[in-house]
Amino acid sequence: RALVGTGMLPIMAADIIDHKRAHPRSMQADTSMAYGAYIAHIGGCTGCHGPGLSGGKVPGTPPDFKPAANITPTGIGHYTDEQLEVILRTGKRPDGTAVDDFMPWRATTLMTPVEMRATIKYLRSVKPKVYGSR
Repeated sequence: RALVGTGMLPIMAADIIDHKRAHPRSMQADTSMAYGAYIAHIGGCTGCHGPGLSGGKVPGTPPDFKPAANITPTGIGHYTDEQLEVILRTGKRPDGTAVDDFMPWRATTLMTPVEMRATIKYLRSVKPKVYGSR
């Protein structure tokens, strides 16, 4: 909370959007990659996982803070869509281990099926990146 409050961890949509860019008149809730990108950006994924979603050290965090995971196809490619949905809904990986509680899975568990499908589709579509290249 302190990092967010001091602006060192930009997870709020207002902090990371381009205010000069023309905004769409509306966003249709569907399973498209465009809607998935919209959700990922307003949901703050890029705040921790970086603009390229490849994870690594979260800027402004203490040295012992767990780094963010790579959520590009490089990092999530071994999971099925169903397994990714379980992770985002329960905070547990297929092997039963928990994701870090800093990951807002308690919020992603509230996503509708359409939002979940769009988000996963978008994550599958981004350029694969090496871990930590942000």
